[in-house]
This record gives sequence, structure tokens and C-alpha cells, in this order.
Amino acid sequence: MAIIKLLLHIYDLALQYAANPTDYNIYLNNKAITLTYMQEYKEANAIYSSILETKFSSDTEYARTLSNYAHTRSKIFPHYNALPDLHKALKYRINGNDHYGINASYAHLRDYHKRKNRDSALVYAQKAYAIASQLKSAKDKINAAESLIKLSKADSSRHYFSIYKHLSDSVLMARQRASNQYAMIRYEVEKSKKENLQLQKEVLNKDLFITRQRILGGSLLIFVLGITGFLIYRNNRRKAQIKLAAEKRIRDHQLKTSRKVHDVVANGIYRVMSEIEYSEHLDKDNILDSLELMYEKSRDISYESEGELNTEDFKATLGDMLKSFSTLTTRIVIVGNSTALWEKVKENIQKEVLLICQEMMVNMSKHSKATEVSIQFDISDSALNLKYSDNGIGFNNQSIYGNGLKNTQTRIEKLNGAIIFDSEEGNGLRVFVIIPLK
Repeated sequence: MAIIKLLLHIYDLALQYAANPTDYNIYLNNKAITLTYMQEYKEANAIYSSILETKFSSDTEYARTLSNYAHTRSKIFPHYNALPDLHKALKYRINGNDHYGINASYAHLRDYHKRKNRDSALVYAQKAYAIASQLKSAKDKINAAESLIKLSKADSSRHYFSIYKHLSDSVLMARQRASNQYAMIRYEVEKSKKENLQLQKEVLNKDLFITRQRILGGSLLIFVLGITGFLIYRNNRRKAQIKLAAEKRIRDHQLKTSRKVHDVVANGIYRVMSEIEYSEHLDKDNILDSLELMYEKSRDISYESEGELNTEDFKATLGDMLKSFSTLTTRIVIVGNSTALWEKVKENIQKEVLLICQEMMVNMSKHSKATEVSIQFDISDSALNLKYSDNGIGFNNQSIYGNGLKNTQTRIEKLNGAIIFDSEEGNGLRVFVIIPLK
């Protein structure tokens, strides 16, 4: 710091002996650079501002002052956009083939982007290192390598650290061999050692950070894959359980119906047959009454509810039935299936809705080849509305009864409801059902 303060005094003396305006501006520029090293940015920027108001003998001199001005101003005002002036100065230097000036511009652009865009800062640090290598300037290469260590990834940081260390050691050895051992040189030696240790520590910290990130990333990936696999397994298992339960209910109902047909109808018909076979005098009216009773009993069996229905949680029963038809290639979307809605619907209508939905889903599964199915329920104007749609192959309205939907229409008509089919080949199927609640 003592030497730097001495330099300011020497530059003030030099200004008194400047032979022409160009030399005067050069001495002022050097004084401002010294103030910049002291972090006296406001005073340095004021000098550059005064130089810019003078005439320049060349574009390279103007570019030097403009770049230094933008650099110090960005230090004073963090929100100041220095890029236009910095790029303008760089353009003048490139056009003037001023390699040392280009190197300085790259350094200023690198320092400006450090606070805003590390990727851009890395690009300009690489450019500064390249031109410093071209100029064979050890000092500039050291500065560029130091920046690259801090901005690059771990692998590149180690490469630039070896270059930095080699250059630093070479410079230190050359200085040590020099006869003039100023205090500044000893200061630079200690500073370089400290910076070497600090940079070495940063490189090690980067390696450690990357290793931890890789371990953490691998652990997270394994965890996510494990959770995903568990959820898929649980979902598939649940679907299989729902499907098995539905099949069991159907088998139980079929067995129950078969037993009733056998016990009520078959045995009753056998009794009538025996009466005809063994009676000497046939009582036509009695036989007709017996047959009519068998007919009524068979009708009663055919109209019985298909299995027990859990009306207390109809939402879950209906939802489970509909979801059991979803596959890896068919997605089922259910809208409006809520407890509040079904509380307004009588039990007999709930049972019929369950069977209607089941028949439509069976028809979809067998014929539609749909990948997206939507079923929506709502109540309006004292009527239950059911809207079904899919993106399957569809069919002509004339072939509705050939697609297993005739039973659906029959059930709805018994509830004084209405059903509308809207479909054409290749454009899916839409079904609208309205069932009055009163």
C-alpha cells in the first residue's frame, strides 16, 4: 500500500511534465488505475469521465478510457448497465488490432458478468486466457487462470489450478532471483501462497461437493424408483382385488339365481307334471293356476336385484366398479360421484344406475377400443343426468342394439327415463341418460 501511495505522488509529478495532451491523458489513466487498485472507485471514475471529455488521437486510446470508465462505474453503481460501453470499447480494440487492449476488455467483461451471469463470465475468462497465452503475458495468464479456477467445473478447475500454480511458481522464482527485493515482492509471495492454499481448498471443496451431489442424486433416484414401483404394485394389486370381488359377486349371484330357479320353478313344474301324469281326471283350471303361479315366480326371480348393494356407501361401490375397468391403455375419468349427490337418489334407482353403468362399461371394454372414457353424474330439474363418452371406434346409430346396449335402454324405460346415443364410426360414443327422481 505504501508503494501504491507513492505511485500516486509520482503520477502527479509526471502530469506536470507531460509534453502533449496524449501523454497527459495516459498519466491520468495510470493514476486512475492506481486508485482502482485502492478501491477508490469514485475518484478513479471522475478522472476517466474528465478524460472522455477531451479529444483523442486514436480510437484505441478512446477505447481504453471508455472501458476503464464503464468498469469503475459498475463498481460504484451495481445496477448500472456497463455492457454497451464495454462492448463498444472492445469493438474499437478489435478493429485497431490492439491485443493488450482486447485482453483488458475481456477482463472487464469477465468481472462484470461474475455478479450477474457466471456462464458469460466463464466465456470471457477463457477468451482472456487465450489472448494472454498469445501475448505470452505471464501476469495476465495468472489472472485469467485464477478466474477460470473459480468459474469452471471441478475437472477444469484442477487443470487451470495446475497452470496457475506453475505460472505463479515461475514468476515467484524469477522475482526471487532479481536483485531488487522490494517489500511488494515479499507481499506478493505471501499472498500467492495464501491464494494457492485457498484455491487448493476451493478445488477440494468442489470435488467433495460434486461427490456428495452424486451420492445424494443416486440415493434420491433409488428412493423415487422404489416408491414408484411400490405404488404401481399396490395399484395393480388393488385393481386385481376389485376385479376378483366383482367376479365373485357375479358368480354368487348366478349361483343364487340358479338355485332359486331349481328350487322354485323346476320343482314347481315337476309337481304340475306329476299331477298331470297321475291324475285320472284332469282339472284344467287347477293346472292353469299352477302354471300361472310358476310363471309369476319365474318373473319374480328374473326381476330380482343382482346381488346385495351397499347403499350406505354407494359412491365407493359405484367408483370401485367403474375403476375396475381401467387398464394400462384405458383411462377412466369419473366426475360428480359424491355422497351428497347419491343421498338424493332412491335405492332402487341406485341399483339400476349401477347395472346401467356396468353394461356400458362391459360394452366399452368388449367393442370400443377406447383409451379415454368419461362418466359424469349431476342432478338438475329433479332428474338424475348421466353423461358417458369415449374416444373409441364408435358405430352407426342403427347398430346400437347389436352392441349390447338394448338391456340398458330397457332398464331406463322402466324408470320412466330417456337415453340418447350419439356416435359415428371412428369418432367415439356419447350417451346421455335422464332419469326422473320423482
